[in-house]
Formats: sequence, C-alpha cells, structure tokens
Amino acid sequence: MRPSQDPPVDQLLDDLARTRAKLAEAQRDLAARRESATAEDHLVTATVGADGALVDLTFHTERYREMAPAELAAAILAVVGRARTAMSAAVADAFAPFGGGALRDLARGRIDQNAYLERLTAAVEARGDGTGGRR
Repeated sequence: MRPSQDPPVDQLLDDLARTRAKLAEAQRDLAARRESATAEDHLVTATVGADGALVDLTFHTERYREMAPAELAAAILAVVGRARTAMSAAVADAFAPFGGGALRDLARGRIDQNAYLERLTAAVEARGDGTGGRR
C-alpha cells in the first residue's frame, strides 16, 4: 500500500485497480469466445464472435443445394440470430458485475435503448455543472 494519511483513499485506489484488472480479464475472455447455433434439422451451424460478427458457417448436409434461395436464407438468418442472441447474453453476463442489472437488461433487449439514454442524459443534465447541486 502507498504511504498516505488517508487509508480509505488507498483502499479505493486498490479496489479500482482490482476492478480494472477484472474488466481487462473479462474483455480478454470475450475476445476469444465464440457462440454457435445449429438449425433444428441440423442443416447448418452458425458461429459468431463477441462482436456478433459471423466467423463460421457450416453446412452438415448437401440438402442446402436443393433449397429455394429464400428458404436457405431464412435458415441461415435464423441460426445466425440465435448465435448472436446467445453471444449477447454471454457478453451481458460477463460485464454485469461492472454495470449492474441495467447493463444486462440493455444488452438482452429488455430495456428500450433510446429511453434509457434519454433518462441517462436527463440525469447528467440535471446535475448541471457536475456537482449534482453540491457546492
């Protein structure tokens, strides 16, 4: 611990350092994470990265060659969507300790993003000069 006349400040700084280390670890873990979803008929599997980008698409049968383009597109979109939903939940769970339940609900689509940002902006503006009304 650093020499100080105010041990609570040192404790807060140590807590902040631990939190930053845990956040960096969560970010590293997510960077390597993948989520996959497979169609119920096992036609196709989609895999996405932490950012939701498609990183792999695997066809398990040759049946896709006989499908109408719209039918194939629907099958692909469905599994990509399910993989992205799973990844969104994983990201929300990984960062929930740093942002509470609101972050998890926002990531899972349970909170209207626009309304949330409007409330957040209003709260910041209500503080005015950043003192929150304190002088």
